Amino acid sequence: ARVVLLAGLAFTQPSTGPRLSGRAFEPARAPHSGDGGDEEIPQRSSAAEPRPTSRHRLFGVGLLSSAVAAAAVALGGFASKASADEEQAAASVVLVDESGLLAPSTRTTLTSLLQRVERDTGLKLRVLCPKQGIQMRREEWKEYLRPISKSMGVDPNSLVIVAEQRAQLKTGRMLGLFSLNPGIKLQERYQYRLTNDLLLRESNTYGDPRYVDANGTDQAIQEVTRNLAAVLYGLQDDPIRRFAGPLSAEEVRAILEKHGA
Repeated sequence: ARVVLLAGLAFTQPSTGPRLSGRAFEPARAPHSGDGGDEEIPQRSSAAEPRPTSRHRLFGVGLLSSAVAAAAVALGGFASKASADEEQAAASVVLVDESGLLAPSTRTTLTSLLQRVERDTGLKLRVLCPKQGIQMRREEWKEYLRPISKSMGVDPNSLVIVAEQRAQLKTGRMLGLFSLNPGIKLQERYQYRLTNDLLLRESNTYGDPRYVDANGTDQAIQEVTRNLAAVLYGLQDDPIRRFAGPLSAEEVRAILEKHGA
């Protein structure tokens, strides 16, 4: 699979044949859990977790000779930045469904949830259901992602859920519904707590073709989105908690209700 780097995220273009995936920032893919087959199967990375490429830095401001002037500049700067951040969050598209995988009511509900998560945490959880089959056309997929990433405000602090029903070209077997694309800074910030293993398990649980066949794409996308929203809230609520796998429905409900989401 070929990786397209945009805004600090790695979007993987699916290959047309079997290929093992073990790179640190490749998105999780849900395998078909039937017997055998030559569809793409995600493998656990040989590296336990990606190491941060840079440390978080604190940006200071220069001192002015007048304390009053310094306070005025600082307050004005922070206010402007906060206002700009709020405007950007409000203007960003948080969900795109170009293949009709979601019911209109679900799109409304998930849009509200995604916006709430960003307001509360500063983290960007996005859902993208692209045009059917576009991921298999490499150059078209690359060009498609550019304006979509910009309109969705995707950056290295984002986690993008890509949902598309795809089949293995040679056998016709359905592939997993999801690829989960975490930003580099997001993984650095929650190193060892928001892990590739967790994302694989989320993808395998809700994106497995058997789960999708039994519950539908609408339900599958709702479940993985709500679960990951609860995980992002949980990471901020408890600075030492690690998530090994998808949360139970009861825990997801409790976390989201706690935050009014």
